[in-house]
Amino acid sequence: MSSSSASGPGLARRLGTADAELAAAYPTSGVGQTTLAMARDDDLPGWLAAVHPRYLVAHHAEIALALVVCLLVLVADLRGAIGFSSFGVLLYYLIANVSAFTQTGDQRRYPRWLQVLGAVGCAVLVSTLPVQSVLAGAGVFAVGIAYRAWRVRAAVRPPPERMCPVLPIPLRPWVESQWRSPTRRADGPTEQDAPA
Repeated sequence: MSSSSASGPGLARRLGTADAELAAAYPTSGVGQTTLAMARDDDLPGWLAAVHPRYLVAHHAEIALALVVCLLVLVADLRGAIGFSSFGVLLYYLIANVSAFTQTGDQRRYPRWLQVLGAVGCAVLVSTLPVQSVLAGAGVFAVGIAYRAWRVRAAVRPPPERMCPVLPIPLRPWVESQWRSPTRRADGPTEQDAPA
């Protein structure tokens, strides 16, 4: 079996699946997949959720990430960027270990002490990073949490009450239902008013 058929688009063709989500998980980087998933959840612009119809990769996300990396190379000290990236990766693995610790039953593959060891290891390694990297990473993480909280709150917020088109007062539900009723006729009673 060739390497091209063992992963990516070859795997998708071999499995006979048209599901781009499955196929895109193989040839694309982890950051690209995270960007794709966040775009599909409306945490990032929807343009980033596109999957190439032929190559089955998250091509918009990968292009955007390539541009960000090029910009970082041009304007930033890479040592700082590496420290910042390390903070993000270690935080990601810390969360993964804590999440794995909560698994039960058939979901659990490894003993809990491994997750405890992994989480402690991540915390120890974070403590060895430059202070600037930790502060920058914590700041970005705080902004991300605030943005996510705002998105969740906006998603569950009830829609604003409809206002009267003539006067700046809220419409009562029954007034609005009569005003918007598709069966209401201007020249007579509604079908609902007809005798049974």
